Amino acid sequence: MVPFIVFTLFSLLLLYASCLASSLHSDFQVLLTLKQGFEFSADPALSTWNSSSPSSSASRHFKQLLRWWIRLELLKHGQRGSFDAYDNNFTALLPLGIVSLKKLKYLDLGGNFFHGKIPQSYGNLAGLEYLSLYGNDLSGKIPGDLGNLTNLKQIYLGYYNVFEGGIPVEFGKLVNLVHMDISTCELDGTVPQELGNLKLLVTLYLHTNLLSGSIPRQLGNLTNLVYLDLSNNALTGEIPFEFVNLKQLKLFNLFMNRLHGSIPDYIAELPNLETLGLWMNNFTGIIPQKLGQNDKLQYLDLSSNKLTGTIPPNLCSSNNLTVLILLNNFLFGPIPQGLGTCSSLTRVRLGHNYLNGSIPNGFLYLPQLNLAELQNNYLSGSLSENVNYISSKPLKLAHLNLSNNLLSGPLPTSISDFSFLQILLISGNQFSGPVPPSIGQLHQLQMLDISQNSLSSEIPPEIGNCSYLTYLDMSQNNLSGSIPSQISNIHILNYLNLSRNHLNQTIPRSIGTMKSLTTADFSFNDFSGKLPESGQFSFFNASSFAGNPQLCGSLLNNPCNFTTITSTPKRPPADFKLIFALGLLICSLVFATAAIIKAKSFKRKGL
Repeated sequence: MVPFIVFTLFSLLLLYASCLASSLHSDFQVLLTLKQGFEFSADPALSTWNSSSPSSSASRHFKQLLRWWIRLELLKHGQRGSFDAYDNNFTALLPLGIVSLKKLKYLDLGGNFFHGKIPQSYGNLAGLEYLSLYGNDLSGKIPGDLGNLTNLKQIYLGYYNVFEGGIPVEFGKLVNLVHMDISTCELDGTVPQELGNLKLLVTLYLHTNLLSGSIPRQLGNLTNLVYLDLSNNALTGEIPFEFVNLKQLKLFNLFMNRLHGSIPDYIAELPNLETLGLWMNNFTGIIPQKLGQNDKLQYLDLSSNKLTGTIPPNLCSSNNLTVLILLNNFLFGPIPQGLGTCSSLTRVRLGHNYLNGSIPNGFLYLPQLNLAELQNNYLSGSLSENVNYISSKPLKLAHLNLSNNLLSGPLPTSISDFSFLQILLISGNQFSGPVPPSIGQLHQLQMLDISQNSLSSEIPPEIGNCSYLTYLDMSQNNLSGSIPSQISNIHILNYLNLSRNHLNQTIPRSIGTMKSLTTADFSFNDFSGKLPESGQFSFFNASSFAGNPQLCGSLLNNPCNFTTITSTPKRPPADFKLIFALGLLICSLVFATAAIIKAKSFKRKGL
């Protein structure tokens, strides 16, 4: 029994070896055809690779040819195959030998350094369903012959390629196409209206090109479209009304074009819309007020247009909105109160508008908020304290800009809750009261600008704990007292402005040891005494100390005269002078009264 089993296994092994040799020879013939279509100079061994050396050398030279890997499953037993050479270092013309593979279904030559033109003969690969040539150095025109690939479902031609001309109108024949990405390859001309024939299209990416003209209304026929990105071109005109039919649309990007007109109301009613990017165009009118009511909107950027009106009230009706960018428009009215409870928000940029009213309660303390820009508006009211802070879940706010508004009141002590804060800009408001010592707990703070307010009291010494500060501006306030010596603990501080306050006493000598400090301004305060001359002080201009008449030193061309100061007797205090004068006056009155009484006494005696 055992000999029979051994004999059977040995027979199967011989049969497998025979099939393997036959398969290798078949694969080698295909590779030889492909090799003739490549231009390689990196591997001289390939020059000896021919039909007489199919066995041991085939595998070795094949690996050298493909550098990393090429998957080969071509024409085996009549099945269709794929050729995947993605992300290697090929530096040749596109191989013509591939055209002989009539049953090729999948072709990926992307992520290489192929140059030259796309061969017109690639249009003969009738069975091709996937074609990727993106991320190479291809040039010339995209051949219209690729429109013959009517079985094609996915085509990727962009990124780093630099084509001439536009999108071939023949692409309108690719009726089975599902994904088309021809982005970032300098295409010009117009968007062909024939693309409206591609009824199965789910993805259409034509962004970052030089396309011009209007958006063809025929694209409204693409009712299966989910991702549409025509951004960063030179498109003009208005958003076609026919886009009302794009009910499956999730991503809609038209930003960085020259589009105008109003934003159609139907956009707010697209049931699946998640991302809407229309920034940097010339859109006018109001923002559709129903925007966000589909409960799926996540990303909205309408910045740098000419939009007016108010911010829609229900942008975050289902707590899905993560990014809201409306800066550089003409919007007015209040910030919707609903944004104060929008726990999904991560980035909000509403600066450079005409917004008024107060900042919604809780807005600055949203748990996921990372960036908040509300600068250059007419916002008023005070900043509320954080009443919902949970220590186990620290706030994520890293960038806060409230500058140039009408905000007032004290700075909240709960500012220390922003433990990740890196940039805090609140200049040009009406904040009052002291700078809270809790600001020293912002250990990640890099930039602090609280200038042009009405802040008073002393600079808290805790500011020295903000060791990552590179920019500190506390100018144009009502700060008093001395500069805390702890400020010299900020070793990487580059810019310091304390001008136009009521700071007094001497300027700390330790500031001269701050080697990173290249710009400083102490002007128009009440500093006195000798100005230190060592260290960084020798690099500052005299204008940095102007408006401090009691400050002296050689850097100011106002040398301190210590001899005169020490030899001159101290003047009596002003209070002593007043008491002394009053005493003399009283004594004079007493003396005059006594003299009058004495004179009257003598007069009576004489009588």
